[in-house]
Amino acid sequence: MKKKMLIGLAVSAVTAAAVTTVPANAASRACGDACFTLTAQEFGHEYVTAVPAGAVTAGTPIVMAPGSAVTREDFESSYYGTASAAGQMVSAAVAQGWPGDPVYQIFYAPGGVRSDLCLGVAGTAEAGTEVTLQPCGTPQRTEWIALPSDADNGYTPLISGTDNSTTDPLVLVANNQSSALTTSDLITFPGNAYPATNEMWQALYGVIRTYEISHIPPRI
Repeated sequence: MKKKMLIGLAVSAVTAAAVTTVPANAASRACGDACFTLTAQEFGHEYVTAVPAGAVTAGTPIVMAPGSAVTREDFESSYYGTASAAGQMVSAAVAQGWPGDPVYQIFYAPGGVRSDLCLGVAGTAEAGTEVTLQPCGTPQRTEWIALPSDADNGYTPLISGTDNSTTDPLVLVANNQSSALTTSDLITFPGNAYPATNEMWQALYGVIRTYEISHIPPRI
């Protein structure tokens, strides 16, 4: 199903998300408030994004796992302005379709030590493309565009910066509580004002706080 174009949304127009208490299962205590992990609305705060145990290289998948405040669940972000101002960091289609929406890179930062690997895709995203760690700064492949106007209770879709459509965004999706993340067409259902819950994401900062992904502060 086609998704409406979200044109001209200013980041400053987004209402600030409420702060709520969550279980101590987000970023590790070694990183604390400097780090966050992502959680999908479908599964709640009990399951979060993580890097599997073992050697970590470009191509390592990002998975959903039970929240346990371990360093494999530590991520940091940098904000790069709106899609229209991001230049070649996002595709021309994304910049045209969602020009006012914010662009982020999400760095793997175990224990608060920011690595040179980011949440991304190995090539141009398609439906079913696996989301993995990729070298940060790779144009388009490690950039994500949040859609604050589609936010629901602090959860927000994240579009791949490689997307080649101006109307049908490819977004980050959690397929179940333990599998690797992939990209998928943004899905809406008749009578439902918000996207599918497994395509809606929230950043859990530190070990007790939660913020809407669209309000991750610039950390360049």
